Amino acid sequence: MRPILRSSFSNNTQALFASILDKCYFGDVVEIDMSRGSFESEGYHSGRVQPHRGTLVLVLGILSLVVCAPLGIAAWIMGSNDLAAMRAGRMDPSGESMTQVGYVLGIIGTVFFGIGIVAACLWFAAFGMMVQR
Repeated sequence: MRPILRSSFSNNTQALFASILDKCYFGDVVEIDMSRGSFESEGYHSGRVQPHRGTLVLVLGILSLVVCAPLGIAAWIMGSNDLAAMRAGRMDPSGESMTQVGYVLGIIGTVFFGIGIVAACLWFAAFGMMVQR
């Protein structure tokens, strides 16, 4: 579907913008306002809204439980920032559920990582005292 162009420019300028928009799809309705130098769109692919990273956050959260616990910290931080950006309208909200699950898995992975570090310290402290006796 070709974007509908609304502007007060000449036909040559409109044709130029239409050819640009054919190559880079910005949404269903695109308004070009050269006085502000920006593109405005009714879609999420306007350049003002970032694509979601829900898949990445979810994969990091899963990997933090299965393979490498420190990845949970990255999933937790990225998930928190991305959810805030989605709620503020700066990021595509279609990946909110994946981001939320990855965020929670990141928190769980980080908690398990912390418990593992504490358990390892207690283990070495207990057996270290036994070896010294």
